[in-house]
Amino acid sequence: MKHAPHLTFSESLNSTLVTIISEHHAWRTLSGVQTNDYYAYRNALLNGCHLQKARFELRHPEVMIYDLSNIEPDFDYLSDDEIINTWKYLNLRISKLNSIELRKIKGDGLSPEIAISGPSKPLLLDYKKSLIREALSHISHNKQSSSIKPTASYSENFHT
Repeated sequence: MKHAPHLTFSESLNSTLVTIISEHHAWRTLSGVQTNDYYAYRNALLNGCHLQKARFELRHPEVMIYDLSNIEPDFDYLSDDEIINTWKYLNLRISKLNSIELRKIKGDGLSPEIAISGPSKPLLLDYKKSLIREALSHISHNKQSSSIKPTASYSENFHT
């Protein structure tokens, strides 16, 4: 076994010496270290320490819904105005998101981006697909409505 250079845990700012009472070993009282520093953990294992307890913090997956600074090829056919209107529509819909599982990602510098996070990547991708379909349908509907021009009235077409 390769041994790491001995590290006193006072050298690691994120490490604390602790007393461990091991119920699995006849209630023996042992000294140990508690750390959230990966290198201190790794060095301790290399020096013969045993893992007593582990705790993980896992970040939920993220999915980009729409990014004005990097438009996806699916939107290449849209005009500049339609791209902006799609972003506005999606941003409004995501802002109204009322879900325990899904949430909008917020932060500095994210203004051109609309992204969500949640417990399951497939769930996020399904939601994105549904939301994009809804937004494009909305944009398409508005485009058709604006292209219909009012026709002249009967009396304007036939001068007597």
